[in-house]
Amino acid sequence: YLEQDALEIHAKSIGLRAFSSENISIGTLTIGTEVETFESVTSGYYTSFRQFMYCKIGKLIYLPANATTGSKCNSGIFQSATIGELEFSDEIEVVPNYLFFNAIMELDDFTLNVPVIGYYSFSGSDIKFHKLTIGEEVTTFSINDSNYSRAFDYNTIDMLYYNAAEAQIETLASLVAGPFSYATINGLNIGD
Repeated sequence: YLEQDALEIHAKSIGLRAFSSENISIGTLTIGTEVETFESVTSGYYTSFRQFMYCKIGKLIYLPANATTGSKCNSGIFQSATIGELEFSDEIEVVPNYLFFNAIMELDDFTLNVPVIGYYSFSGSDIKFHKLTIGEEVTTFSINDSNYSRAFDYNTIDMLYYNAAEAQIETLASLVAGPFSYATINGLNIGD
């Protein structure tokens, strides 16, 4: 059992299941700029990360500019973790694939202004945004081998402000699952 007010991680890599436990509660978790990769294990077709699976995190401060996760996943980094608040650094260039895949969070007002948004990065039915802004700096929604982006798959979004006029899905294929596949969007505003 661990209950801690704050934890900062300044390692190059975070190991598989490093903090995976429903008995871990962290007030503020900072993932430092030094983090480049999240380790995983592959069994057959399935790849698992689960670094913070089941954790309770009051506030997550995410700082890595170009951290990577790989191309396949069935269990995300914050799989079934409860996250109260989320803060991204202005220096982030990529939201890694599967970063918040199947996490549990409800965010009041969140702006995502990162050039590249990885596939399945916020995918999950337990993710709710009261107000989500996709900023002008977003240029690419990554896709996997099946032409799926699904960055916000199954999310509930009360109000979506979409300002990414230059954003594209990185494929020319005619059959593509876009970033908001299966999301419930209750209001939409495009542009300023």
